Amino acid sequence: MKHWLALAFIVVIGTTAIVVSERRKVDAPASPNALLYLIADAEQELTRMPVQFTRMSDEEEIRAGNEIATNLSPRLERNSGPETAEIQNYVTQVGTQLAAHAHRKLPYSFHYIPERYLINAFALPGGHVYIGAGLLEQMDSEDELASVLGHEIEHVDHYHCADRVQQQQALRKIPFGQLFALPVEIFEAGYSKNQELEADREGTRLAVEAGYSASGTIRLFQVFQRLFNEYHVHAKNPQEEFSQVAMDTLEGYFRSHPLPAERIAQISTMIASEGWTPHAERDLAVAYIFATTQAQEALAAGKYEQAQQLATKSLRLRPDSNNAFKALAEAQFAQADFAGAAASYRKMLDLTDGKAAVGNLYAITLVADDRETAGKKFREWMTQAKQSDAKLQ
Repeated sequence: MKHWLALAFIVVIGTTAIVVSERRKVDAPASPNALLYLIADAEQELTRMPVQFTRMSDEEEIRAGNEIATNLSPRLERNSGPETAEIQNYVTQVGTQLAAHAHRKLPYSFHYIPERYLINAFALPGGHVYIGAGLLEQMDSEDELASVLGHEIEHVDHYHCADRVQQQQALRKIPFGQLFALPVEIFEAGYSKNQELEADREGTRLAVEAGYSASGTIRLFQVFQRLFNEYHVHAKNPQEEFSQVAMDTLEGYFRSHPLPAERIAQISTMIASEGWTPHAERDLAVAYIFATTQAQEALAAGKYEQAQQLATKSLRLRPDSNNAFKALAEAQFAQADFAGAAASYRKMLDLTDGKAAVGNLYAITLVADDRETAGKKFREWMTQAKQSDAKLQ
């Protein structure tokens, strides 16, 4: 009888708990990075487990990384174009300089993912290193880029990536030849705190050996500190500068990495102990592309003064940027600076054959009451066009 009473009591308690839990709905919005958050928590515990297996050979690690990399091919092909190709070549150039100083001589390759919400970088076993457009857009020096790529190289160089793939292989019971089934998110997620701090130190050392300034690492973490602050502000007061997907990415990043302040403190101490002399950082050669894109977005949003500032910034970095001159001219015209817009279009004419800009220039110079210049430029273009057509016939 007592057993039945105990059973009945347990059933009643269980039923009550279910009813209460159903009535109390938890406000937990769906997120595309739910898997990333779960992995960020679970993987940090996994990396503390002692490795109970024989570490794979370099050849096996390279093969594993190549298999997993096939999952990323579609993301690399999005938004392909000359600017994407320019950024890809630049990332490869900087990464190759760094990889020459790595301890393990692996076939490192560097990849640009043209996704602006991806404010992150990560590596795969064997030497594949990836960086998202969202992170690159936050930088203004090549030394910051070198710090990021150096950090990811060291995750490979110190077997962090290799150990993770073996842990996952054992945990999921995946045959070696089917490692492409592993989700890329397990490598986007951070490693243990000790491993992350180790990659910070050794990545900075790698960058310094390649001729970059260690202050690039400090400034990179200052970027993360700013993003960390903006992330918390956004959580309370949403800002249009960050999409929800970008905010989700940042949430996953900050859940899985040491706080920026701690990382800054470690590298500052390291710089002092190593006696590294600070020197000027190099400009990020592709920063003008992101500045022009931001100017075009500001134009579309009707923020003409901001668009003019961004286009001007782009032209300081790349004085021959046709797209930046176009954005500048449109911003000036929208603010009734017709003479300035005409001057910007004239510079476009000097950079191109004029066909794309002549109509706008003609209209603007007329508005600016400069009919003589407008007519002269228009006649010159017509003559050039006729000569070009004659050559084609």
